[in-house]
Amino acid sequence: MRLTVGRDRAHSTGVESTTHTSACHRLVSWARVRMKRNRRVGIEARISHLKRGFGLRRTRLRRLSGAQTWVGLGVFAYNLQRRTVIRP
Repeated sequence: MRLTVGRDRAHSTGVESTTHTSACHRLVSWARVRMKRNRRVGIEARISHLKRGFGLRRTRLRRLSGAQTWVGLGVFAYNLQRRTVIRP
């Protein structure tokens, strides 16, 4: 509910009367959505790279502890690869 009358009435009813606040809120909301989307895209790309490049599509060890070891070694290899890249 939007009120277009004075500020006093808006404060007395507890409803904001300006459209500026809702526009700012929409911009902030979209900024958060974009940030979360970009983060998710980066994470998905990293997971895909780990699965393709380091054999994490399927674990060769048994039980949960074996799977944790397998993934831990894959992530360790990925980190080593990232550290050894020579940057100009």
